[in-house]
Amino acid sequence: MDGFLLVAHSYPPQYSDGVSVPDNPPHRTRNLTDVEDNSRIVFPDDNLLEPSVDDTGVPLCAQKTKSTFCETVEDYPALRVYEAVNSLPGDVLQMLLEKLSSEVQGRTKFSADDLTDEPICTSMLNTFKPQVGENIKKKWLYIVNNVEVEQFVTSETCSEDGNPCRYVKDNLPFGYSSQCKQKYAYKNLLAIHPKKKSTFLDSFPFPSCCSCFIKLPPEFRRKKPETRVEDSGSGLS
Repeated sequence: MDGFLLVAHSYPPQYSDGVSVPDNPPHRTRNLTDVEDNSRIVFPDDNLLEPSVDDTGVPLCAQKTKSTFCETVEDYPALRVYEAVNSLPGDVLQMLLEKLSSEVQGRTKFSADDLTDEPICTSMLNTFKPQVGENIKKKWLYIVNNVEVEQFVTSETCSEDGNPCRYVKDNLPFGYSSQCKQKYAYKNLLAIHPKKKSTFLDSFPFPSCCSCFIKLPPEFRRKKPETRVEDSGSGLS
């Protein structure tokens, strides 16, 4: 499975994710009045600082796309994110960003074969800065992404998720079928703790690749192995 690469770029390359902190970061010198807050919601101290969701627990920005993240959100609390980032000492913030950079793996770059090989499950690449994401515990959180700290993610989204694999569907033995499936990889990002209104590291799933799977006839299917999965959990408490 493809991984992620964090690099410091003002404009990230097509195949990389990153955390960008400008030289002489403005969050150490700017006034709070200089920060534009796009939030339309007032967050009293006794309320949770988290995205608004509907009855199904999904933010409005993710309802149409059925995604695990939102690139932009109308009520993004820029001022509160700014305050949370500035509450961290500079060395602590740098340590967190270095931790992010050391935990991820890079994607492979384009090669000459990519121009001649044809995938059986097509996908789309997109590099973006998410403002909202669903963490490993299925909790929607604000992700730190502003002029002070920019966190880039590169996703690979299935164009034909759920459809039969091209070139394969008509060439399988009787009883076999194929299907393109979206695969995900977890990425650690700096997020906003809804209760403490402070920054912390949490894990978020993002589309990582599009794979072709062959479904066996019922008589050849094996029982799902019983495995114990240890959940590393979220930093929410």
